Amino acid sequence: MSQTLTKVLNVSVILLWIAASALFAPFLVYQWSSSLLPPYIWSILLQAPAIALLCTQVSPKPKFSRPTIRMGVATLLGLLIMAGTYFILAHVPPINISIPWLSSLPRPLYIQTPLLMWLTACLIGPFIEEYLYRGLLVDFMQKQEITLIVQAIISSLLFSVLHLNSHGLIPLFIMGLLLFSLRTQFKSLTAPLILHIAYNATLLALFQI
Repeated sequence: MSQTLTKVLNVSVILLWIAASALFAPFLVYQWSSSLLPPYIWSILLQAPAIALLCTQVSPKPKFSRPTIRMGVATLLGLLIMAGTYFILAHVPPINISIPWLSSLPRPLYIQTPLLMWLTACLIGPFIEEYLYRGLLVDFMQKQEITLIVQAIISSLLFSVLHLNSHGLIPLFIMGLLLFSLRTQFKSLTAPLILHIAYNATLLALFQI
């Protein structure tokens, strides 16, 4: 088997595993019982074998660095870009993607518990997502010599699909591109993590006002 074909198969298997877990985990979980954790956390838990495989393929592992003023400025710029994105999308016809079984799922318990919701959205979720999507996955694709543009598109697309929010696919994809650019610019997961936390905290604060 050629080296190129081997790379394509390696990437395809892992990406399909991650995407399938993101799409079907909430459905399976809510068929069993109401969940204390949000759907995407269960998605990531079901992605554990793929994550383990990525860990064996990536060396050294993704790292976090000390925060800097430049990272803070980049975070503010990222929030401004996302604000502009929402402003533009508010003035164009919405793209409605109907997912019948998703809309019929019961309201998860974590949404009814403010403390859990804040911990999940502003700490647990961002850390896991950055380590997986901008860390292990990006490093794995770099090892397979995939171009930066393709890395950005794949990681951002999976990131947006993971959240199972048909109304948020476009802004989440753009957010994924911003997070990827910060990870590439600073060679660290700290910058995208800061922006991710700030973005989620801003949305939670606005929706709770």
